[in-house]
Amino acid sequence: MSQRSDLLKWRRNRAAAQRQISEEEKKERTKQLRKERAKRYYEKNKQKKKFIPNYFQINDIIRSKPGSLNIDSVLYIAGVRYIYSVYSILGYTLSI
Repeated sequence: MSQRSDLLKWRRNRAAAQRQISEEEKKERTKQLRKERAKRYYEKNKQKKKFIPNYFQINDIIRSKPGSLNIDSVLYIAGVRYIYSVYSILGYTLSI
């Protein structure tokens, strides 16, 4: 009988040890996922911050050339065209 109880103890201890290892692995995995999410968030914000100076640089370059549209006009025209294409896809007609 003592062999059986020893075997049961051994199995319980082994199962508890495996549970503990799996919990540690889960914690490590969540930690890794948080790091990856933070890195993606950082990269995304970095790209947004780069866009603003680039916008002004492009606008200055475009304004320096005589007879050219500034970037605000270009973006407005692009926006109107996008809205027009969306409305035409939906079946509406617009007169511009």
